[in-house]
Amino acid sequence: MDPLVDGLGPDLARRIVERAMDRLGHNVNVMDADGVIVGSGDLSRLGEVHEGALLAIRGGRTVTVDQALADRMSGVRPGVNAPIVVDGRTVGAIGLTGDPETLGEVGHLLQMAAELMVQQAADLDDEQWRSTRLDTVVRALVRPDQDSAERATVRRRAEGLGIDLDVPRHAVLVLPRRGPVDGRVHAARRALHRSGLHLLTALLEPEQLLVLVPDDVATEALLSALGPVRREVVLVVGPSLGPGVDALPISCAAALDVVAVRPPGHPADDADVVLRWTDDPLPALVAGLDDDWRTAALADPWNRLATADAVLATTVVAYLESGGDLAATAAHLHVHRNTLRYRLDRAATLSGVDVRDVRGAAHLLVGAVRTGRLCMRTVADD
Repeated sequence: MDPLVDGLGPDLARRIVERAMDRLGHNVNVMDADGVIVGSGDLSRLGEVHEGALLAIRGGRTVTVDQALADRMSGVRPGVNAPIVVDGRTVGAIGLTGDPETLGEVGHLLQMAAELMVQQAADLDDEQWRSTRLDTVVRALVRPDQDSAERATVRRRAEGLGIDLDVPRHAVLVLPRRGPVDGRVHAARRALHRSGLHLLTALLEPEQLLVLVPDDVATEALLSALGPVRREVVLVVGPSLGPGVDALPISCAAALDVVAVRPPGHPADDADVVLRWTDDPLPALVAGLDDDWRTAALADPWNRLATADAVLATTVVAYLESGGDLAATAAHLHVHRNTLRYRLDRAATLSGVDVRDVRGAAHLLVGAVRTGRLCMRTVADD
C-alpha cells in the first residue's frame, strides 16, 4: 500500500495551516500536487489554482514571488512558495504570504515542518492499514472449515505481512475478569504489542482478544508482559499442536470451548487466573458438542434430576468434580458418608442412571456441563 496515493488532502492541509498560522503572523496556503489550494487562512481562496505553487511543484524548488511577478499572475500575492517533498515525491506545495525578502528562512522552516507532518500522517496511515490487514489475517488463520484454496490465500497474505507460519503457535484468549467492561482487553493488547515476544493479536469480540503465541513463549512471559493489567484479565490457553495453519483453528476452537465453561465469580485480586485446555479438557470437550438430538439424549438424565431435586443435583456435581471420591465429596458437602450414599441412590432413582457407574457418570456429566453446573477448574499461577 502507498499511503501517499491520495496526495495531500484537505484535512491534513487544514491542520498544517492552523498550526503554522498560530505561530506566524502571515497567511499560509497549502496546495495539492496540481497546485489547487486545499488549505488556507483565507477560506475564499480554497479551490483556486495557485500559479506560484505550480512553478514550485514543477520546478522542484522554492519560488519567490515579488510584487512585480505577482501582478503578472492570476490570484497570486507576494510571498514564497516551496514544494512539499516526501519520500522523493512532490505531493504539494506550501506558500507563505508577505514580503519575500523577509520570509526566506521562515519559508524554509515552514517547508520542513509541512514535510514532517505529511510524513507522519503517511506513516500513521500505513501503520493503521497494516494493523487492519493484520487483524484480518490473524482472524482468518483461526477460522475453521476452510478449503485448500482458502488456506493457500491466507498463507500468502500472512507471508506478505512477514508472518512465518512455520513457527509453531497456539491460541491464547485474553478476557476481562467479571465486572464492568472498561477497556482492560485493549490495555492488555497494547502491553503485549510492546513486549517484543513476536505475538500476533486480533479482536474476536470487543472484549475478547485472540493472541497467537509462539510455542516457546511461556505463559508466565505473557503475564509478565501484561504488567499490572494481568490482575484484571483471564488468560485462556489453547493446546499446542505444532506448526502450520491447520493447527491454529483447532487450538483456538479448544480455547473458545474453555470460555464456554469458564467458572463464574470474582477471582482473588492478587492471583493470576489462567485456564488451560490441557489441565481440564473434558468439560471443554463436552461444551463443544453440537446441539443436536444426540447431545440432548445424553443430557436427558441430568435434566430429569435437576428438575426433580436441586440438592441431589448439587450432590452429583460435587461427586463428579471430586473424580468419584466419596470421602472428598462428603467433606465438601459437610455430610456423613451414609448421607452421601443415600443421596446418590436417590439421584440414581430420579435420573435413571447411577453416577457411580461410568456410563451413568457420562450422561450426568454431559448434562451438568451443558447447563453450566460443572465448570473448568481455575488454575492460579504463583
